[in-house]
Amino acid sequence: MLPIQIGLDSALNLVKAVEDAYGCQYSIYLSPDAWKQYRCNMHVLPTRGYSALFKPGSDAFKVLERERMRVTSTMSELDTEELLVEHNGKLYLPEYLDETFTPDEKRTLQEMTHINQGPTVQDYPRAAAFLIEHDHKIHGHIPEEVFQELHETNYRRYLASHMGITSDKTMMIAWDLLSSSIASLNLAKLVPVLKFINNEWSTGDKMKKFFHTNPRCPMCDMDETIEHVFSCNSDRAKKTRTESIRSIKVVLARRNEDFAHWWSSIINACFRSLGAHHIEEYPLSEQDLGVIQSQLRIGPMNFFQGRIHKRISQEMSDRGFCATTKPLTVHLLWKMAATIWRMRNQALNGTTKAERN
Repeated sequence: MLPIQIGLDSALNLVKAVEDAYGCQYSIYLSPDAWKQYRCNMHVLPTRGYSALFKPGSDAFKVLERERMRVTSTMSELDTEELLVEHNGKLYLPEYLDETFTPDEKRTLQEMTHINQGPTVQDYPRAAAFLIEHDHKIHGHIPEEVFQELHETNYRRYLASHMGITSDKTMMIAWDLLSSSIASLNLAKLVPVLKFINNEWSTGDKMKKFFHTNPRCPMCDMDETIEHVFSCNSDRAKKTRTESIRSIKVVLARRNEDFAHWWSSIINACFRSLGAHHIEEYPLSEQDLGVIQSQLRIGPMNFFQGRIHKRISQEMSDRGFCATTKPLTVHLLWKMAATIWRMRNQALNGTTKAERN
């Protein structure tokens, strides 16, 4: 079986599915760490990006508690001491427990099981699919409904307050595209993407508000907001934007060269609307002025965050990108955003360990 990294709640969810499928109960041995989670209801995955997930009342606590109550199989702690082997005076786990698969072995397993990618959000319990904590009063988790046109009241307020998406703009967004793009992410990418699309980057203005630090951009010394991160006109920022758009065009050109040039021009136009200098090699045609104006009514930052106007989504379909390939374009936007943010952090903190210290 191909090993995957999932949380304990997801593992229990799978156990319950097997119990229901075969009508059996099992004796299951958990590692010491997993046993501690199971006994104490401690939710430790995802390993990065979250805080306050251990306390009673949080969504993570509730999800794990529900999965614990549903499983009827017997859980026990695995006594690893009996499995240790001695070598040169030290104790180690045996190779079959400690070794990971080689690349060739992983490739063989993937071919045997027809698995082309790691576990995605869809492999996790529905209730845990979008675990995230912002301001406890705003929302404890993001349910799937937020990617549809009818949102829960609290999240609608959050969108209006932090993203400028008022009720009239809500109907303009292709939520199905955002939903499918999110759903195809693996766990390692889900956390930083959710932070980005929910405006949780630690930009200069936020750091000043909470920690009274310098709010200036490390590259041009202007006040730094998330919009400025994408529109900074320092030489370093302009170079990063140009190279990022070029790399996106190269990837998309493998599928459709005309679409690649059109998508690059749309990206460039959104950068320009934020105040970034125009990149001459990606001009916007006159017939696309109406398309970009539609997106600007929602906001250029929402474009980069994946909240794309329905008109652009329809244009993507008309240009040959179907529902299964359109999420690729959004993933490339998020990858570009990560590149821009990494470049900004390197300018602020340095690129080597000595510079960071």
